[in-house]
Amino acid sequence: MAGKGVGLLACPAAVPPVGVTDSVVTGEVAGDMATVAVAVAADVEEPAAEPGPLGEETLAARVGSGGCEVPPPQAANATARTASEARGRVARTAASRESRVIVTGAGAIASTRPTANRPATVVVARTSGEPSNACMTAPHPPGPAPVSERDGDGLARYLLSFRWPYRNEAVHKVLVEGGLPLWRQILRFVPNPAERGKALELGSPPFHITLLLQRFRNYDLSLTGFASDGRAVIEQDLDSPEYGEHYHFACTCFDAEKERFPYDDNTFDLVTWCEVIEHLTENPVHTLAEIHRVLKPGGSLVLSTPNASRADSIVNFLLGRNIYDPYHLGAPLKGSRHSREYTLPELKDLLGGCGYRIDRAQDIDIYPPVGRNRAALRWLLEHGAARFTHGSYGFHNFVRATKTGQPFRWYFPPNLFDSGHLAFHLAPHSSRVVMGENDAIHTAMGWADVQVGPGGKRMRRPDRVGDIYLVSDSPLERVTVTVTNGSGEAQAWHDTPELVMLGGTRFDAPPGEWRDITFPISGYRPGEWLHVRLDAPGGVGVHAAAAE
Repeated sequence: MAGKGVGLLACPAAVPPVGVTDSVVTGEVAGDMATVAVAVAADVEEPAAEPGPLGEETLAARVGSGGCEVPPPQAANATARTASEARGRVARTAASRESRVIVTGAGAIASTRPTANRPATVVVARTSGEPSNACMTAPHPPGPAPVSERDGDGLARYLLSFRWPYRNEAVHKVLVEGGLPLWRQILRFVPNPAERGKALELGSPPFHITLLLQRFRNYDLSLTGFASDGRAVIEQDLDSPEYGEHYHFACTCFDAEKERFPYDDNTFDLVTWCEVIEHLTENPVHTLAEIHRVLKPGGSLVLSTPNASRADSIVNFLLGRNIYDPYHLGAPLKGSRHSREYTLPELKDLLGGCGYRIDRAQDIDIYPPVGRNRAALRWLLEHGAARFTHGSYGFHNFVRATKTGQPFRWYFPPNLFDSGHLAFHLAPHSSRVVMGENDAIHTAMGWADVQVGPGGKRMRRPDRVGDIYLVSDSPLERVTVTVTNGSGEAQAWHDTPELVMLGGTRFDAPPGEWRDITFPISGYRPGEWLHVRLDAPGGVGVHAAAAE
């Protein structure tokens, strides 16, 4: 996003802002329901000579440190779960078609998509009161023409029909007009399963993509966000009188760049991560690791982000103009400024290196060029220079990738991470380390690069002393290190608050074969780092280390 125009969909002076990244949720608490307003940052491409198209990324939704950015491209996912039941949306009823409505207790919600032979079934969330088993059937009154994802004007009318507290109609119109080309392209990358699946949307408000996904794709949606005021849930009600639709959205809040996602392993068939990665400040690999963990095998990741090498930025650079996102001083949000943009080859390398299979990756011009000169240069770059440079110059990057049966690999590409600083990065998250998979976040300095050892297993060798860090929330009683071609001593320590040795043993591993060295430990404090040190004067090949 070359620049941003910040607009409040609603933020009267009497209502104190409480950040939510690219858009901010504000409001007062009425009873047990927060009346919220969404403050949005509408991205505007700003060529120096003349104004560019609105909504370059039109609100990147960010779930990461600093706040939850509310983006239109990501406005994707409804239905956040409560402890016992879905609490997210009241599904739409089909126009001119009989709908069966079931009213249930507070917080419950579910729906089935209407088909030609089956009316829509809608479970309506109650904001208060006792659960009810009431059920009624009534014909739906004639409504507007059906919405098609191929009809841009119809989609715009549908999205603009929704109302919420403090909505600013003019800002909403600018937002939808600028963002719709991007949101439609994202939708094209989202697979539509025959059987209903589960989807997680990272960075959900202000819910435009949410509305499109639940209308055109066959998923139960879970919403996420990140509120800078520390709230656990962001809630919002949207109403469309024209289409007879009401939705209550609830976003689970967490920092996707640093925290463990609050979902079990292998939960989702789809994760959308759109207009977010460019806002992360430190470590997209952590987010990719958590996405991989919560995806089912064979599940899809859909990612979108502005292209760092887009033709429009190159034009500005050649004209001597700054291509970086300006500061957002005064914006009622946090984390809205782009921290780092990516080229398409960088994204493919990052995802592929982490163990995803790239199914589709494209750089696409979602907005027309402004002016004949820019149009000509864009054509020359994309159809001429690209043949020689193999570069990607489209306006936006879109990737769909699959979780395979291979384990996730903590891969830190050297063009994305400074190797000098990366050498000091330690972030152990497991009680087991396998070289070539998750060793990058579990090993200190002094290790050689990954190489192939006996039997084709990957290994690394320390110069003389090799330090490995493990962690577990449960008690640990023994450590096993798989080694080859070296001798010395293996030890286990607690480093803080004081240095305490928990156990150790000497070892002698011949070349050409792997040997498991196991020794007992005592006194491990669950949750603290376990420091495993290998003191081998002549070096030793290490394939894995595990504690249990």
